[in-house]
Amino acid sequence: MYIRENRTYSKKTQSEYTKYQLVESYRSPSGPRQRVITTFLDFDLPKSSWKAVAHSFEQRILGKDSLFEEDPKIKAYVDEAYSRYLVDQDAAKETQERKDDADTSNYVIQRLLKLAKIAPKSALIGHI
Repeated sequence: MYIRENRTYSKKTQSEYTKYQLVESYRSPSGPRQRVITTFLDFDLPKSSWKAVAHSFEQRILGKDSLFEEDPKIKAYVDEAYSRYLVDQDAAKETQERKDDADTSNYVIQRLLKLAKIAPKSALIGHI
């Protein structure tokens, strides 16, 4: 994981702003990819501390505690990122559960329609 700085120019306000993204690298069948974990708009840590934030967040995900006292600013950013991460994980889980439920319902409907084409109507009465 790492912190990526992303500068953007707003045509509407005629100003440039910077956002900082906590990014996870992973491998897919199509090759290496990056996934944005969270975005910080107000990130006032020096660049030398960025790696510490990424490392601390990764350790938090893995459930490992640090042996050393963390800088309070780093801990605050990690806490913020981790809470967003948990919310995103819950939302993804709910979405997957809804998709699985829909797939199951579609399967049952398709199966009943297939039975309706094959079997006489009297045979379907026991299935419904």
